[in-house]
Amino acid sequence: MATLKSSYESIARGRHGDPFKILGPHSAIKNWTVRSFQPQAQAVELVDVNDELLIKMRSVHEDGLFEAKLPLPVAGYRLRLYENDHCYTLDDPYRFKSPFGDLDRHLMREGKLRNLADKLGAHVTEIDNVKGVHFAVWAPGASRVSVIGLFNGWDGRRHPMRRHPTGGVWDIFIPGLCDGDYYKYEILDANGKLL
Repeated sequence: MATLKSSYESIARGRHGDPFKILGPHSAIKNWTVRSFQPQAQAVELVDVNDELLIKMRSVHEDGLFEAKLPLPVAGYRLRLYENDHCYTLDDPYRFKSPFGDLDRHLMREGKLRNLADKLGAHVTEIDNVKGVHFAVWAPGASRVSVIGLFNGWDGRRHPMRRHPTGGVWDIFIPGLCDGDYYKYEILDANGKLL
């Protein structure tokens, strides 16, 4: 449990190098766990694709990390957030698999990946019938890379990317974003210093 608590703290401080190991859906022996970091929210609920309540998520860290345990996995779940006087629903970026495949990483490592501009950067796309933007960046020496913008209050803790151990690529699919949304990458070097 100490390892999980230290991971929660790393997520809350924006220092976790592999957020997909903690956030999003995870299967266990007796249940299915979903975790979400929403520091702006006072409460979070897990809802199905029809916006029906599945379960209220419980706070597991005072800075906004929420968790829910379910007996079975739920395809296409969403998050309902309560923030001040507002309530809204969004798709969890941490439930989507990376479209950046093993072959892409292998070819990139070999220096043979063609059409690199089609793989790296920001691209409007659709994954599992959800529209959004897929972000990918090559930052092999980074300890953490996040996408920041108006959509997350320029808070690097909110959308840390998945690190692919081979090839130095970081990526994330953020549902709901569109062409023209302002963003930038927030990169921490190997020592945790903001670049």
